[in-house]
Amino acid sequence: IPGFSLKGRMAQNNNKKQIVTALLKLEDASMIFPEKNASINAVNGQIPIQWPPEDKQRAGKFSAGRLQFQNKNIGSVLGTIQQTRQGFDFSGHHDSRIIPELKVGFRGSTKLFQTKTPETRIKFQQEPPAADIKINLGKLLPRAKGVMINGKIQLEGDLIFNEPGLSGSMTTSISNGKL
Repeated sequence: IPGFSLKGRMAQNNNKKQIVTALLKLEDASMIFPEKNASINAVNGQIPIQWPPEDKQRAGKFSAGRLQFQNKNIGSVLGTIQQTRQGFDFSGHHDSRIIPELKVGFRGSTKLFQTKTPETRIKFQQEPPAADIKINLGKLLPRAKGVMINGKIQLEGDLIFNEPGLSGSMTTSISNGKL
């Protein structure tokens, strides 16, 4: 990790309990998943944290400048993150490099504390809904080189990351489409 720091302080609150407050910083970090041929690169963030956690802390921010999957840059993400008693709440948007007009907003939560089974749930939806988009299928499938689809696209779904792995669903529709 090129840049990782955690700075904090310990103090007593009004109830004489010890509280640790800190700021976690990531600068140009990467996560690599070789078995999936995927990586998350240019990760930056500032996340305020506290132990023991309270209801909600002030919000931090995060970004990932390049998401790679199957040797393709699929875009970037930018968002906010906030610690809760159970873990973290976050929201943001993904800008696609494969379909430049496609902007996907997301909102989710991660449960890490006070649970036996850590879990992350994410809901996502295209922003704005039913936008006119042109898709070059050749960027998705090499055999479809030269094939274009355009029309009003709607996209929404959810993802769940937990001990068994990743699961989720996605609904996509195209109206007024042309091939």
